[in-house]
Amino acid sequence: LKNERENGKLLLYYNPDLISEEKFHEYPNDIMFYNNGKFPYMPKNIKYLDLHVGYQPNRDSMRVEVVDISFQPAIDKEGNVMRLYYDHETENFINSRDGDLTNWDIVFHLGEVVKKDLKKDR
Repeated sequence: LKNERENGKLLLYYNPDLISEEKFHEYPNDIMFYNNGKFPYMPKNIKYLDLHVGYQPNRDSMRVEVVDISFQPAIDKEGNVMRLYYDHETENFINSRDGDLTNWDIVFHLGEVVKKDLKKDR
């Protein structure tokens, strides 16, 4: 996420059109805030993803163009948006239909393969 440090604090850039000032101050820099299913924080400018198969040094790899980045709330096993609240007593996140929090999935929208190095072509 786009960010900067100010007085030792990490601050995230956000889109004020996607979160009210009131909610931003209630959940400052909280990347888990559900925010009615709208992720307000801005991604870094990532031009390419380097993808590799496995951990061996002689592995297949490719560089793929990133044309966009979006965020979507995580989905549970039943296909529902995962909504959570933090239970301070047990110090656990609890599933709840009306929870204020969620886990966000990063979605990379990919374009052209820019470079590839495949074992079969060596």
